[in-house]
This record gives sequence, C-alpha cells and structure tokens, in this order.
Amino acid sequence: GEWKGDWSDDSDLCTSRMKNVTGQKEFLEDGIFWMDFNDFVDEFDTIYVCRVYNEDNGWYCTLTNGKWEGEYAEGVPTKENPRAKLEKNPNYSLTVSKPGQGFLVMRLREKIGPSKAKQAGLMVMQANNGELVTGLRESQGVKKIVLLQPAAYTVRSTEVTFPSDLRYPYTFSFVVANMKHGEEGHGHYSIQVFTKCEDMKVEQMN
Repeated sequence: GEWKGDWSDDSDLCTSRMKNVTGQKEFLEDGIFWMDFNDFVDEFDTIYVCRVYNEDNGWYCTLTNGKWEGEYAEGVPTKENPRAKLEKNPNYSLTVSKPGQGFLVMRLREKIGPSKAKQAGLMVMQANNGELVTGLRESQGVKKIVLLQPAAYTVRSTEVTFPSDLRYPYTFSFVVANMKHGEEGHGHYSIQVFTKCEDMKVEQMN
C-alpha cells in the first residue's frame, strides 16, 4: 500500500494550497505519493533508476541465465583460494557488429536481504580476440572493456563502450565469477546485455 504518514494522500498537511504548489490536484491510490525526506530515508534503503532500453529506441537485449556449480564454482584467485583459475568460471562471448554504447546488468539470485546477495559477484569483459578471460589486468592483446569489482549486491549494472578502433564484427569475452570456491560459491545469476546491434550474439565458451 501507499505511505500513510505525513504528506501522504490523506494527511492533514496536504492542504489546498500545497496541492496548488505541487500541481497535484487529485490524490488517488495509484502508487504516487508525497512524504518527508526524513521519513523516506527511514523507510527505504535502495533507489532504482529505471532506464528504458526498448526496440522503439533502437535497443536490443539478450538474457543469459547461469549458475556456479560443480566445475564452474571455481571462484577467483585470493589468499584463501590461491590456485583458482579465472577461466574455469563461466566464460561467454559477445559478438557485436559495430562500435558504440551498450549496457550490462548482472543479477544474483540468492539473497540475504532486499538488495544484498549471498555472493560477491564479479564480471570482467575484455577485447581479447574471443579467448577465455584468464586475468583481470590488461596485457598485450588484451584490452579491458568492463570490470565490475566484487560486491554482494543483487543487481549490478554498468555502461559499456565498444571501441571504434577494432574491426567489426568483433567478439568480446566476459567472465562471471564470485569470491567463493566449491559449495560455498554455488549460486545462480543472470546477465542482460543491451546494445544497438540487432544481430548481437551471446554464447557460453566453456
């Protein structure tokens, strides 16, 4: 339901004068309401800004669902997991036909709170001629495109730029991992890719 405190639809504070000031003549049970900022920060801990990426605006989307399980629950190299190899985690190829802008969304399915995930997810995209992602750093023949550092949030997103100095169509590579190895690292995720390439293609590489 809607907020029922100060400045809500039925609040005595919403006088005729305030309705004129705000330009809101009618107050309906429509999910739109006013509230004091102090009440807002007490009631909410997350703000989502919705971007519209639809075909009417020239955007196309792919959705990939996956899981860290068995050999794919490799984790990343850390002090506790020094022998981990990044390329054993789920690796994907993304082929696009032209340079430009894109947008990536990573969602982690196992939650321990409204916006907190069980795992600290990480995603790396590279321009490396379609090879598996084996490290986080740039090197000869490997250019970093996206690095989402490990963080335990259920939704992560980032803009991406496909460089104009590559020969298209070009195949980028990205890896999806978390910080835990084995059963501790089990979990489900999804990756959405938005580009202005109608013929883009995402495929699992390993």
